[in-house]
Amino acid sequence: WSINPEAVKACRKWDQLVAICLVFTCIVTPYEVGFLEGDANQTLFVINRLVDLVFTIDMGLQFFLQYQINTDKGVVYVTSLREIARNYLRGWFAIDLVSVVPVDTVVGSFVAGGSKLRVLKVVRALRLLKLVRILRASRLLKRWQSNFGFSQQKLALVHFLGLLVISGHWLACLWGL
Repeated sequence: WSINPEAVKACRKWDQLVAICLVFTCIVTPYEVGFLEGDANQTLFVINRLVDLVFTIDMGLQFFLQYQINTDKGVVYVTSLREIARNYLRGWFAIDLVSVVPVDTVVGSFVAGGSKLRVLKVVRALRLLKLVRILRASRLLKRWQSNFGFSQQKLALVHFLGLLVISGHWLACLWGL
């Protein structure tokens, strides 16, 4: 039982939710590291855990999503769950796993009260591991390009504009450190 991401409309909606979570992570995580002290904002903590949940569910979903391969007969979808799992484990799994583990929360819970101040900067920097999630955007863009028929020039322009805006944001947040 595997899922063809182009045939199932729910996959498109799921991709949109993942894209929203990617944008949230891309904007909020550097801001948290650069400007927020500790875990003062409980609402932001809850939202971050919900985003972690979305990415964790997406990791599980990747074990069932068919992927395309080019053959002599054209483009073919791999439907074997064993091959799908093998491809995912050899490719994106390690990156996804690193990005899903809430390292800042885990490390923060093991640090004693007095030594917590010394380790605070390290814990804040560990939050930046969430930014590895942005690598998922390439998978989404590849699927969207085939679904919506974006020209390569438009996709390159949007990609460059996004990189420009995000780089400016990240540099501003880095300045806040």
